[in-house]
Amino acid sequence: MNGMFQGEGSLASSQQGSSGIMSKPAKEEAKPEKEEAKPEKTPVSFNFQGEGGEDNNSDNTDSGTVVTNKEVDDVIAEYKLPTVLTSYNNTVKNLQTYLNTTPVAPGLSTDGRWGAKTSAAVSDFKRYKDELYKTTAAETFDETGGIVSRPATANYMQYINETYVGGREEINKANIIPITDQSGAFSDTGLEIAISGSVRNPIKQSLLKGAIKIETGGGGPVTEDDTYSISAAKKVFTGVDTVVATLPSDVAARLQYDYDNKLMAGNRTATNADMQALGIAMMDEKYDGGHAKRGRGLIQITGASNYLGVQNILADRGITVDLGANPELVNDPRYALPAALAFLEYAGLTDAVAEGMSTKQLNNMINSGAGREIAENRWNAVISSLRAAGDTVKADGLELRNEYAAQVKANTTNALQIAVDGSIGPNSRVALRGYLTGEGVTIPANITDDALVILVNEN
Repeated sequence: MNGMFQGEGSLASSQQGSSGIMSKPAKEEAKPEKEEAKPEKTPVSFNFQGEGGEDNNSDNTDSGTVVTNKEVDDVIAEYKLPTVLTSYNNTVKNLQTYLNTTPVAPGLSTDGRWGAKTSAAVSDFKRYKDELYKTTAAETFDETGGIVSRPATANYMQYINETYVGGREEINKANIIPITDQSGAFSDTGLEIAISGSVRNPIKQSLLKGAIKIETGGGGPVTEDDTYSISAAKKVFTGVDTVVATLPSDVAARLQYDYDNKLMAGNRTATNADMQALGIAMMDEKYDGGHAKRGRGLIQITGASNYLGVQNILADRGITVDLGANPELVNDPRYALPAALAFLEYAGLTDAVAEGMSTKQLNNMINSGAGREIAENRWNAVISSLRAAGDTVKADGLELRNEYAAQVKANTTNALQIAVDGSIGPNSRVALRGYLTGEGVTIPANITDDALVILVNEN
């Protein structure tokens, strides 16, 4: 983190040997039989009161006593620290290094000396875990990396905000709260906690959750599939026939045969390689930066300019990552949520904009090429998220902000049918006004398009 404590100091004042283990003071080496007779300290409390001074452990009163690997093992056992620490060889220095990578992020000086700051950091990490992973008498947290499915406790978000991320900006909060379980695997529960703990505005939270659900299916950060049949490509892209014509003739022939004969998976003549060739060609044609900059992450960041925009916003928050050379890093759990929030900021989603968001506006922000079905599914996921959070008033309000639904309503009474594309242009305005007039609803002067959509959906 920002600050590193300099010269933490401790009882361990000796120099490390080549093995990385603190060497014993000479006076103890001269009396090995006394050391061997000393009772084993299991578990060790390590509740030290002073950096570089004597501790309160009655078994260990000499200020020159060195903390051994065995004693660090005892700390790990007593506080139920993760078994990932075995890769650090369990020295004090490596314990400090590990603690600095956790959400507690104490900013310890990794000097290999045990003092009050290290002791406090271990206690803080234990409290953090106890809040995140509540257990019952019949249930224990799986320290070997088993997935934890128990939801966070009701007071967890208040605890995590006040204790660890209070006062930080949203993207920096998201960079601290993990979206993985103890094994490092993506966790839906962890993501929910991270979003709730980093994003203040409830509508913005739900917009993000809804977008993630539709863009990834809820399984964590993913890379956009690049295999397409012609029929699938035409649902996403324009100009598909032109791109098909640029493919090798045999590949194009198989793809076209399947399309003409409406063949589905399992019956197609085109191979997976054929469909990938079409997908890559379509992305190279349509995406800024081509196939290399296809969609990735929690909300499918796509295009070189978007990756660069996200990279710059992250850099502004002190998060350095080269997405130009390594766009796949937006799938990394360390950066996935901060990158998603950075993209929304780059796209212009402020708290104020979130309050006035609509179905079509969100679609244009996340994936302007997506059609009505995806746009409405995403919007319904946003509304469902608000309802799940108990915010029915805001959920009801968002249901009225659906341009597609308003256009469908207008088509029920107008002889002139309009395209249900979510775009409110001259023809849609005439149709929407005609619907309201037919319903006997007074239309305010100078009504905005957003207000017109709401008024139609209300009546």
